[in-house]
Amino acid sequence: MITEAVILAAGQGTRIRAVSRDLPKPLVTVGGKTLLQSGVDALLSMGIEKIVCVVGYQHQEVRDYAAGMPWHDAIVFVQNDEWQKENGLSVYAAREALHGEFFLLQMVDHLFDAAIYERALAARHDAGISYLCIDRDIAGVHDPDDATKLVVRPDTSIASIAKNLTEYNAVDCGLFVMHTAIFGFFEQAIRAGRNTISNSVEDAGRAGSFRTIDITGARWIDVDTEEAWQEATRRVQGG
Repeated sequence: MITEAVILAAGQGTRIRAVSRDLPKPLVTVGGKTLLQSGVDALLSMGIEKIVCVVGYQHQEVRDYAAGMPWHDAIVFVQNDEWQKENGLSVYAAREALHGEFFLLQMVDHLFDAAIYERALAARHDAGISYLCIDRDIAGVHDPDDATKLVVRPDTSIASIAKNLTEYNAVDCGLFVMHTAIFGFFEQAIRAGRNTISNSVEDAGRAGSFRTIDITGARWIDVDTEEAWQEATRRVQGG
């Protein structure tokens, strides 16, 4: 049973500055809840008991906010002082705060239907293997041009992953089931200056240590622009 999760909340969120103003991105409100609260509430409702939140930009504001929430005892903060760099560094920073074999990983600005968590948790999880939830309904993805694209093989393994793929059959929806063995791939990639999550996923995929979980049909959205925030707000309000 998976009882731990990581939320990446270290970045500055410059693309949503028209909405966030002076707030750090985790404290942007969508439908009456901050992005951080939405993520925490969703994870706790799925049986997650410990949430590691990786912070960086304006981190004290995020910590102070969480300290006043009912779920503050369920969250552990990890500092990424290199938050200006790519997100793989934030994943790697969480490693020492985790104690289970598997953990969920998500970005603070992604909102998911409960069905996505349910599929991710109910899927088969093989020892040493990590998983990425993917959406094959590319036409139904909000802002697919900005999404990370994948070529997924019939056996659910990843042939390639990058934002700039011109031919692909799925997109990354931003929720992972990670095995702690993945940190070995992050360590090697970061040493080589390859600091994105996709870099390590691609390396693990070539080694046969990364597969996918199909969540097509369930809704999710990456709230990283003003337009995406407007769409997320409409969905939360029942649109």
